[in-house]
This record gives sequence, C-alpha cells and structure tokens, in this order.
Amino acid sequence: MRENRREPAPENFRDLVQNAPEVVMLTDADASVLYVNGAVTGVLGYEPEDMVGDDLAGYVHPSEKARLFAPAAEKPRVRLPAGGALEFRMRHADGSWRRVEAVAACPSDDGGHEKALYIRDASGRDDRAELERRASEDPLTGLANRGLFMVRLEHAMARNARQQTPVAVLFLDVDDLKAVNDTLGHKAGDRLLVAIGRRLRACTRPGDTAARLGGDEFTVLVEDASGRANPVRLAERLLGTLTEPIALGDHTVFVSVSIGVAMSSPGLHEAESLLHAADTAMYRAKRAGKGRYEVFDDETSGPLVSPLGLETELRRALDRSEFELHYRPVVSLETGEVVAMEAAARWNHSELGLLPPDVFVPVAEKNDLVVPIGRWLLETACAQAKEWRAAGLGSRTSVGVNLSAAQLAQPDLTEVVADTLRKTGYAASGLVLQISESTIEDTRRVEETLGALEALGVRLAIDGFGTGFSSLSNLANLPVHALKVDRSFVGLLDGRRDKTLPIVSATLGIARALGIATVADGVETREQASMLREIGCDAGQGSYFSAPLPFGAACEFLGARGRGGDPRTGRRYADPVPTAAPQRRFAEGWTDGEGREHPGEKHRDPGRPR
Repeated sequence: MRENRREPAPENFRDLVQNAPEVVMLTDADASVLYVNGAVTGVLGYEPEDMVGDDLAGYVHPSEKARLFAPAAEKPRVRLPAGGALEFRMRHADGSWRRVEAVAACPSDDGGHEKALYIRDASGRDDRAELERRASEDPLTGLANRGLFMVRLEHAMARNARQQTPVAVLFLDVDDLKAVNDTLGHKAGDRLLVAIGRRLRACTRPGDTAARLGGDEFTVLVEDASGRANPVRLAERLLGTLTEPIALGDHTVFVSVSIGVAMSSPGLHEAESLLHAADTAMYRAKRAGKGRYEVFDDETSGPLVSPLGLETELRRALDRSEFELHYRPVVSLETGEVVAMEAAARWNHSELGLLPPDVFVPVAEKNDLVVPIGRWLLETACAQAKEWRAAGLGSRTSVGVNLSAAQLAQPDLTEVVADTLRKTGYAASGLVLQISESTIEDTRRVEETLGALEALGVRLAIDGFGTGFSSLSNLANLPVHALKVDRSFVGLLDGRRDKTLPIVSATLGIARALGIATVADGVETREQASMLREIGCDAGQGSYFSAPLPFGAACEFLGARGRGGDPRTGRRYADPVPTAAPQRRFAEGWTDGEGREHPGEKHRDPGRPR
C-alpha cells in the first residue's frame, strides 16, 4: 500500500497555505518577511505584497520587541522557539494595535535561521475577558460591583452553613457626597469616589471583597471574621483612613463615612438578610451623628428605614404637621452659659417614630421638598425663639437655622427671611443663619446673597468649616460673623492631637484676628472642651453639653443655664450686629437687658447642665 500512495502536488500545498484562515509568514535570519499569505489582510489590514521585504520587528509593539527579537548582529533574530506560542501586539494598517498569537516552526535545515510563523487574531480572547471583567467590576472605582459582591456573599454564607465559618459585612455610606457634587461638580465627586475606593482596597485583606454598590454606597465582605473584634477593627481602621484629607485638583476636601457592621448568626444566615442588617446599622450610625460605626444587634435594632419608602409620606408630612424642632445648645467654653440654640427638624412618623434629618433630608433634597421644609423650619424656629425670649429664658440667646444649598440658591431668599421676621415679630439680631462651607461654589453670588441677608440685621455663620473648599479666604471675603469647626477635627483631638491641634489652633487664630466668633461642633468629652478653650475657641456644641432637645426641654435647659457671654474675649456668638468694621464685630462687652456688665465666671470649667 505504501508503494502505491500518491504524493500531493506542490501546487496543492501552495493553495492550502494561500487559503489558510490563519496568517502564514516566512522570515529570514534578519527577521525580514519573505512571504505572507492573504489571511494577513483580514487580521492586520495589509496586502501581502506590502509586508514582503519589511522588517517584522517594525510591526511589533515597542514594549514587546525585546522578548521577540535578538539584536541585529545575532542570527536568527526571531526568538520564537519552534513549537512555542506567544501572544503579543502587532500594528494594524489603521494604526491601532491588535493582540495576536504566533506559533513558530523551522521549515528547513538551515539551523533555524528561517522561521515560519502561524499567526492568528487573539483580540477576541481579550474582548471576552473584558466583558467578563465589566460584568463583575464597578466601572468607576474598579472595585467589585453589586453582582459580584452578592455572588461572593452567597458563597461565603453557604460555606458558613457547612463549616460554621463566621462572615461579616461592612456597609459604608459617604457622608455629604451631594455637597461635593453640588459645589465642585460631579467629576470631582467621581474623583472622590475613586479615591475612597483606592483607600478601601488598601485597608482590606487579600481575601476580603471591597465593592461599590452604587452611588455613595460601599461594602466590604470579610469571609473569615474571627469574632466580632476583627470586623470592628477594620471599621475603626477605615474611619481613620477615610477621614484623611483628599486632594481634588485645586481643592482639598475632608469627608467622613458612616459604617454599619453585621456578623452572621443563627438569625442572620442568608446573604440578603446579612446585607440588610449591615445597612440598618449604617443608618443607626448616621442617626448617631455620622463619621462613626455601629454594630448590628438583632435583639435591639429596629427596622431599616428606606428612603425610597418615605418619599410619598414625606410629601404629606408638612400638611399633617408631622415635623417638630429639636435644639442643640451652643455653650460658652469660658462661662458655661448658653449663647445660642441651633434648630433642626425631626419627623414624627406615625409608624417609624421620631426620624432625624439624616434619614429624610436626602429624600427631600432629591424631590424638591427641602425648600418648603426649610421655610417651615425657619418660621417655627423664629416663633419659638420669640416665645423663650418673651418668657425671660435666654433673652439674648440666638437661634441658629441651617440653610441648605437649594435654599441658598433661591432668588427670593432674602425676601423669605424678611417676611418671616415680620410675621413672627422676632428680632433679626437674634437669628443666625448657617451655611455649610461645601455650598460655597460661586463665591460672588454667595457674597451678594449673604450681604443682602446681613443688611436685614441677621448674623451669618459658616458650618462644618474645613470640610468644603478649606479656603480661609472665604472668611475675609464673605460677611461672616461666626464659623463652626467641623466635628471631624474635634473628634481627632484625642487620638491625633499632634497633627490636628495645630490646624484647629491656626484656624481659630485667623478667625480671632478677623473678629469672627468660633464654635467647635461635636464636643463629646470634658478633655476636648478644656483643650478647645485653652487654644481660644469661644463656644462648643455636642453631646458633652446636651443631646438635641425638643422645645419644652430646650426652654428648661435655658432656664437652668441662663444667658451667657464671654468676658475673656468680648466676642459673642449671639451679639447684635454692630456697624463697625469686621474686626470689631464682636468687640462689645456682654451686657444684660438693663445695660449692666455681666460678671461671668472666668475660671469655671465648662460642664454639663446642672
């Protein structure tokens, strides 16, 4: 049989090579192209005759030449071993780079100087890998997306059921991201999220899964959570890392996150329920003041408050008179007296109980309800402040009201404030309007608006100073009478005093030179209050002095503390606005209603209500 077999004709081999679906190329010892078949047109876009005689290295990506070609003096230059396959990039006729896979063979007995290369398009492999990556990755931060996170969480919970391996979920929400988007733009907000994602990845172990669920929500899956301490330590580490300043172009911002921690247990053995529990704990952290973590306890935690479920009811809440005001006292750090009461709304929900602003204000902002709620808050605060003054409770204690970014953008804001003062009969000098530093985007427009408000006789304060533009020039350019140092700085006075204290001290010094009163927000301990007093802060606000108080309890608080002042500096958060230059705004001594000097108590430590 072997003797009778017909040998194939040479032209048959030639036809087979020329019509092969893959590129067949022959090169000499110098890597010059001797022959290439027609398939090269479909793969790289060239006609065969265009490549013949060219140096093959000229078609290969510069970063990959060293591993494919020897120096010109060495023979052969093509380093692909016979039978070996390599992937690399070649230049397409349109100028782009295409990934190909090449297999080499030695077609003659010349010592391997000539090489036959069989080349095929490998870009489809990259496309499939890219599609798989996109299907499981958040496109902005590069973290896992919700789909991949839930798959891994379900696998971890199944493993937990078999092996009793503890699982933990951390649910993170960025506090006040909307303020960054509104002031610096959404591109800056995206860069902020990317920076947070980078820090989140750096804090987690290789076996943990960090994910972005969407918007400003992130999660971390800890698959081997050996006891409650492990995820709690991670939460503490994340809080410390994420409060470090973040540079966004020409601006530096400070952010905080609220974190909920949930551990698997007999009552939390499904993926959805564990994520739901961590979400619930996160809302508890927000209600407790933001910038902190809470651990879910299935025995004491209430139901999750879903913002989406509140929208319809929120629209009817004003008509039903379901809102009420609670007040946070502002206390002189020198005398311990009350110098102002800051008003904030609470929603007395018929089923969910008393809801704090952090729960419903984001919903109101998204649904254009924040302006009417803000108007109600302003009018109610002025009316109630007039009541406590009429009763002789804090006759010179101001009331503070926060203005949202949406209110500040309203063209009739000055008229609304003027009408409210006329309607309630409340003195303009007793009203402090607070704006968040993060709302100051168009400085000229804000300056005009604040100038018109100042002309009414009200006083103006920057809230959360240090969390927005972090620009001290705002203090000089805007008609500001007081600033509130953000709680994120105050909270770091205990653990990072060496870095935080100089920043706070310098800020207070500049404010003092400009005649601007200062208030520290988030004071929680006697040590913090004493330290702030020593470096020249005028007043403090926080849980150390009092929790937020409903109107009746606020009146009792005022009655116990009396009106206050700071005889040490002559500055007062609640002074009437004089017409002198800015540096003299708070130069007047504090006097009572009959014009007598208030003696004060210079050496008394700040303390809780007695």
